[in-house]
Amino acid sequence: MTRIMAHKICKTANPGNNSRTPPLWSALTIFLCLGLLIQFFPAFPGSRGPDSVWASSSLKLGVLAKRGHRAAHTRWSPLAEYLSSKTGQRFEIVPLNFSQMSEYVSHGKLDLILANQMFFILFREKYSAIPLATLVNRRAGPYMGGVIFVKNGSPIKNLRDIRGKKIAIVSFSSAGGYAIQASHLLSQGIDIREESHEIKPYKNQDHVVYAVINRMADVGFVRTDQLESMAREGKINLNQVRVLNRQNHSNFPLLCSTDLWPAWPMASFRKIKPGLRKRIANALISLPGDSVVSTRGKINGFVAPGDYTPVAKALADLGLESSVLP
Repeated sequence: MTRIMAHKICKTANPGNNSRTPPLWSALTIFLCLGLLIQFFPAFPGSRGPDSVWASSSLKLGVLAKRGHRAAHTRWSPLAEYLSSKTGQRFEIVPLNFSQMSEYVSHGKLDLILANQMFFILFREKYSAIPLATLVNRRAGPYMGGVIFVKNGSPIKNLRDIRGKKIAIVSFSSAGGYAIQASHLLSQGIDIREESHEIKPYKNQDHVVYAVINRMADVGFVRTDQLESMAREGKINLNQVRVLNRQNHSNFPLLCSTDLWPAWPMASFRKIKPGLRKRIANALISLPGDSVVSTRGKINGFVAPGDYTPVAKALADLGLESSVLP
């Protein structure tokens, strides 16, 4: 019926088949017909595949902005462009802080996440998040750990000395900046939730480091490579701090105080259908480590998802399975 209507209106708009139509009238006729076609047929049959969302919409990739929204957008936008070119879907980076990540996921505003291991475990349990790939860090490979540090010259010498002290963290939702350290200390018989004087969250991990250096806190928790990154950027000198319980993991050159966990996962929610999930995962794993995308992201690409069982156990031991979710 709509096809007949469009045909009749277009035919009426061009009276006199044997007369010569003025150029302006021809242009108006074309625009009128196109407008009707768009109104009655807003999408062509090929614009949506069996395993994708509408091509005109963007897939929202929520990225945990551990060093600020602007830095996260600059770092990960090339990855969004790469995934768009490989999958035929548009991707949009959504930088989020810790509280925003939980809020956006709980309200269904995201299609995928690139976030810490703790968020992944929590979202897997509550929202059926599916791991697609594990990020490969430039210097640490597909792993990360936690750093427990003090200001150089501090009387704190070992983990036992942390009892009764002020501890700076970025968030109770941080895997590398809280959970992995708290879990390690708990395994050593130290429950900082009960035995510390104070655990205070700061704006980001840079601020955690500054809090310790400026004596606003006795001890700081940050993820591996945070101290080295700030030193490379000229923000601190490594001799200003001292790492407690320093570990020497094989093929892991970074300052570390704990065991290692798999690095951040890229995960999707079930609103993305299996075929598209597979294309995204393949694109991530085939991303060259020396590409512009990897260079801008400060990574060496992605690998198949790691085993996040130790993370799940740590969260259970700490009673954090649902504490950061709305």
